[in-house]
Amino acid sequence: LFYYDDPKILREMVENASKPTHSHPLGVEGAYIQARSISIAVKSSRLKDVDPEDFIEALIAETSAEIFRDKLGKVLKLLRREPDEVEVVKELGNGVESFNSVPTAIYSYLRFQDPMKSIRFAVSLGGDRDTIGCMAGAIAGAHRGLSACPIELLSRLENARLIEELAERLYELRVGERSPKNL
Repeated sequence: LFYYDDPKILREMVENASKPTHSHPLGVEGAYIQARSISIAVKSSRLKDVDPEDFIEALIAETSAEIFRDKLGKVLKLLRREPDEVEVVKELGNGVESFNSVPTAIYSYLRFQDPMKSIRFAVSLGGDRDTIGCMAGAIAGAHRGLSACPIELLSRLENARLIEELAERLYELRVGERSPKNL
């Protein structure tokens, strides 16, 4: 989030942060596509849906990995038809590999553009459901904001207060002032 408005620095930071856990180049590329999805979503109006075609085209333009370009293209085709879960998994995957999880999370987000609906759909796909649901929810949450997340879920979140404090400090570092919540 800190580098949401600078894709070049965002990529560099994602690559550095991913090195300990993502040894394969496609894993790093998937991490960047996920981070870039969040950066696009956070810049979008909370009140309007994003245009899926613009969203996907922006991501395709920033990856040279053919498998991601192919899967992101499939996301658009699937969005036009709204198929059942079986077809989504067949076309996009639901496994632990980044090319089988990141495009699926993006599809789940773009289909509903709502945190809870996106998460529920992603989880319904099976496979690496916790990861895909988390990624879809992160994109949708970045787009719609904290107010779109049910308070009863947030209240059950482990270390919720710490997460909120870290978010506040990140905001202060990025913007150079206290968040509107604290004014």
